Amino acid sequence: MATRRVYLKLAEAVKLQSEGAAKFVDARWSLDDPSRGLQSFESSRVVKARFFDLESECGQVTDATGRHPLPAFDDFAAWLFKNDLQPKDTIVTYDDVSGASCACRLWWMLKTSGFSQVFVMEGSLAQFKGAGGVTEEGTPSYIPASVLPEHAFAAFRQQLTNTWSEQTVTRAQVAALAETPSNTALLDCRSQARFSSVSEPVWPDKRPGHIPAARSHPFSANFGADKLPLPDEKLREVCEKSLGDAKEAVVYCGSGVTACVTAAAFEQAVSKQAFRDQSCTWGPGPNGRRRCKRKTSPKTLIDYAALLLRHCSRLSTSWSAEKPKLYAGSWPDLSKTIIAKSLFSCTPQQFRLIVLHSCALSMISSDLYANDWPSTTWPVGSRSGHLIPKDCKPDI
Repeated sequence: MATRRVYLKLAEAVKLQSEGAAKFVDARWSLDDPSRGLQSFESSRVVKARFFDLESECGQVTDATGRHPLPAFDDFAAWLFKNDLQPKDTIVTYDDVSGASCACRLWWMLKTSGFSQVFVMEGSLAQFKGAGGVTEEGTPSYIPASVLPEHAFAAFRQQLTNTWSEQTVTRAQVAALAETPSNTALLDCRSQARFSSVSEPVWPDKRPGHIPAARSHPFSANFGADKLPLPDEKLREVCEKSLGDAKEAVVYCGSGVTACVTAAAFEQAVSKQAFRDQSCTWGPGPNGRRRCKRKTSPKTLIDYAALLLRHCSRLSTSWSAEKPKLYAGSWPDLSKTIIAKSLFSCTPQQFRLIVLHSCALSMISSDLYANDWPSTTWPVGSRSGHLIPKDCKPDI
């Protein structure tokens, strides 16, 4: 059977299952409802399928990594060991959208861990069943190991080849790409709306816009109207159009999930290599500061006031239960009336502190204003809720 480099036709997946020649891994996941993947797996799945839970395996979010960063390699190795996934095995990953959910992310992690025969199944579980694949409901027939024998795991760990650092780029390397022309294309794999946002972020981004010098390559461009991967020839055209004259590409998104979808597309149809952005998000720089590229910036206190009043108008409507609470402090409740009366009697430093207060009250990250403020770095605290630097004592 002639299998494709990355994507596996439904008929090929069904044949591998009937021959007992592959192990299937369910990687369903939803950004809108992170628990949906596990719920779907518990409801029905490919017979003897393992489950890869993005939230638990890649959920150690920090200010420096953003959403769903790569786990420690030994933690991933432990997950592989408990699920009896060996580098010599043929692995088929699947989700409900031809890998566009999380199957490509798992494909990338396996390929860069020493697995040579790993594929992403086209289509969905329902389409697999419709093509003759065998599924099951109720209690899973495969139960992962609950213990990790030290000696057995040590021997297994030696079989793996960790090339994550070779197949990713650092924040400093991305910064260099953004500032200096090179033979490497920097591709933003988020939607066009999220890429082009300049004044306000599009959920779930915390900051509007994109990395300077990046080109838009929405991951959805890799698929047809039927939600299946484009034919190789068409996929090659789409990828090479984004590449231009570049010899290789760095792909990124909001968390590294859909970036892996485009990495898979390059592996499938293009001879040039795509590296994943290790930093996951273009967010905090050294010492918890954010680096900003700005097109315009306010020059006077009146400009500050206009910006503040424009954003404060959303105080009563901006909160959503799905959005993370970015501030956990207990600053005074500054109403719009108080702010308006205070604007022209405070110093610029006091004004900036008022802005941070209003950001906290509206549950909007202060980096929403990153392109508006004149300083190229802006203090942003940790998830514990300190939006104001500890050494700053406002006199208001």
